[in-house]
Amino acid sequence: MLTKKEAAIVQVLLRHEGTYISSQKIAAAIGMSDRTVRKYLQIIEDKIAKRGAELISKSGYGYQLSFRDEEQFQLYWQEWQQSDKLVKDVSQLEEATDRRHYIIHKLFLEAGCPTILDLSQELYLSKTSVSQLLTEIKDLVRPYGLEIQISRKGIQVVGSEPAIRHFIKDYFFMDSFQNSVFSLLQHDVLEESHFSDIIMIVIDECRNGQLQLPDFVLHNLVVHLALMMSRIRLGNPVQLVSHQEDRKSPEYQVATRILGRLAERFSIEFPEKEAAYISIHLHGGKEETGSNQTADSVTRHLRERLERLGQQLATPLELDVHLLDSLKVHFIPFLHRIHNDIQLVNPLTEEIAAQYPEVLATVKEVFSSMPELQGQAITDDEYAYISLHVLASLEKMSGQVRYRVLVVCASGYGSARMLKHRLENEFPAELDIVEVASYLDLTEQDLTGIDFIISSVDLSSVVFLVPVVKVSVLLQQQDITRIRSHMTKRVWTREEPAVTKRSLEKKAGPLGDVAQLFQEAQFLYLDQQVDKETVLSQMIHCLEEGGDPHFRQDFRKQIAIRENLSSVVYEEVLAFPHPPKALTQKEQVVIAVCRYPIYWDKEHDQVRFVFLLSPSTGKNERMKLVTPVLASFVHAPDLQETLQKNPTVEQFKELFIPLL
Repeated sequence: MLTKKEAAIVQVLLRHEGTYISSQKIAAAIGMSDRTVRKYLQIIEDKIAKRGAELISKSGYGYQLSFRDEEQFQLYWQEWQQSDKLVKDVSQLEEATDRRHYIIHKLFLEAGCPTILDLSQELYLSKTSVSQLLTEIKDLVRPYGLEIQISRKGIQVVGSEPAIRHFIKDYFFMDSFQNSVFSLLQHDVLEESHFSDIIMIVIDECRNGQLQLPDFVLHNLVVHLALMMSRIRLGNPVQLVSHQEDRKSPEYQVATRILGRLAERFSIEFPEKEAAYISIHLHGGKEETGSNQTADSVTRHLRERLERLGQQLATPLELDVHLLDSLKVHFIPFLHRIHNDIQLVNPLTEEIAAQYPEVLATVKEVFSSMPELQGQAITDDEYAYISLHVLASLEKMSGQVRYRVLVVCASGYGSARMLKHRLENEFPAELDIVEVASYLDLTEQDLTGIDFIISSVDLSSVVFLVPVVKVSVLLQQQDITRIRSHMTKRVWTREEPAVTKRSLEKKAGPLGDVAQLFQEAQFLYLDQQVDKETVLSQMIHCLEEGGDPHFRQDFRKQIAIRENLSSVVYEEVLAFPHPPKALTQKEQVVIAVCRYPIYWDKEHDQVRFVFLLSPSTGKNERMKLVTPVLASFVHAPDLQETLQKNPTVEQFKELFIPLL
C-alpha cells in the first residue's frame, strides 16, 4: 500500500492528469524537498505498475500518470481512500497564506502549545517549511508587541493579554462587521461609543469567561452596548424590576465585567440592572434548556414576518439568514422586557423615522400582528430597534442584483465561518450568502431561490437543480477565478439554450466518451401507463449491479434519501433520481421515455423523461458534462417531441450530444 507521503504525491499527479508536472512543483505543493520527492516517485512507480497505471517521466517536462487499465487503478485508489489513510489536508492547504492562517488559528484560538513537529505532521510540511511560516507570523504580530517563542515545550504567543486580543480582533473579527448594523449608525454615535474599544472589551471578557458567541450575537451585543451608553447619557436606564438573574451564572459574571470595563473606559455609571439585561443577550448565544418549543415558535413567526415584510419592501428579506439570526437574538431580551412592562428609549428613533419612514411604518404594520406582540403596547422606539436590523439587510441587498448562494462546508463551524468570511470579502457586491450549511445537515436546506451552491465538500455524486462550484475552504485564487467565471453565465436553470445541430460523428475526446454512457440495454420506452415505483424498479434493474436484490434495495433507499434533500423533478417534465452517494463502480445512466405522463409526487404529475443517474465511486468526468445539460433538454420541446416519435437510444444521442 501507499504511505501517506506517497499518497500525497499521487494526489498531486492526479490533479494534473494529462499534463507533466516537475518534481520541484510537486515538492512545493506538499512541502517536501525535490530530492525526497524524486526518491518517492521511484517507489510509487513500482507500486502502481501492478495496479493498472504507470509513471511517465520526460526530461525537461517532469512526470505524469498514464493508465493501462484505468478502472483497475481507480478501484485501487478508492480502496486507499476508504482506508482513511489519505492525506486529506494536502488538497485544502496548498498556498503558504492558507497554511499560515491555519497556524495563526491554532496559536490564538485553540488551547495548547503545538510543536513544530506537530504542525509539520498536521500540514504534511517539512520542519523547515513550518519554520519559514512561523517567521512570517512573527513579522505579522510584531506591530502588536507580540512574540512567537519556540521551545521544546511548544510554540507560544508571548505578550500582554490586551495585545493578544487586539490582534484577534483585527485579524479574525473586524472585517466581519462590514455590511452590518454599524454602517447605519451615525458618525456621532460611532465616535461617542468607540465601537472598536467595545468590540475588544466584549471579545476579551467572553474569552476570559469561556463564552463562545456566534458572530451575529457579538454584533447584536456590541450594537446594544453602544446604544445603551447613549440611553444612559440621555437619562433612560433600563429597569428590569421582576427579572430574576442567577448572579453566579457565567453570563452574569461576564456581563458585570464588561460593564465594569466600559464604565472605567468611558466614565459612565451603569445601573446594576443593566448587567442582568446584558446577561440576557449573552444567553442568546446558546440553546436554553426547556425553551426549544418557544424558540421554535418565535423563529417560525419571525420567518413569516420577514416574508411579508420582504413582499411589501420588494426585497427577499426572508433569504437573509443573518437577519433572521439577529432578530432571534434581539427578541430574547425584547420579550423579557415587554413581559415586565419595560420598553427602551432608542436614541436613533427620530433619525430612522425621518430618513426611513416607509421602513419603520412597514415594520410596525407587519410585526404588530406577530402573536408574541399582540395585545402589547409597543412604542416606536422598540420598532426602531427592529428596523435597524431590517435596514442593515436592505443596505446589504441594495444596488445590483446579486447571486443568491448556499455555502456548503464540512461539519466544522470554524471552517464554515472562514469560507463565508472570505467569500464576503472577495464578493461583497456580487454574492448574497443565504445560508451556510454543514454537509451533514444539508438535507435540511431548501434550495428554492438559490442561484448556485459554493461547496468545499465534493458534491460531484449529488445532482442538484442548481449548479455547484467546488472550492477550497480557504478560497484560493483559482477558486475565485472559477466563481467569477461562473458568474458571467446565466444560471442554467433559467437559461434558454441555443441548440445547434452538430453531427455525432464529428465528436471526439470527452464528448465522444459521453456518448458511451448511453447504452441500448439502459434505454427504456414505456408505452403503457405506469407508476413511479414501477419505472424506478425497472431502471434500477438495468444497472450493471441491478441483478443483486440487496443492491436494488439499497439503491432505492438512497434515492428516497436524495429526494428528501430537494426535488429531482425539473419543470414537470424531467426527473433525474440518483443516490446521494456513489454505489456503482462505473458511471451509468439509465433513460426512460414515457408515452404517458407519470405521477411523481403531489407537485409533479407530468414527468415524461426519467434519467436514472448512478455516479461512479471513482471518477465522474463524463457525468459532470451530462448533468448540466439535462435542463437544456427540458427547454427544447421540439427535441422532446422528436424523441417521443422515435424513442431509440441512437435518436437520443443525436439529439442530446449537440447540447453539450
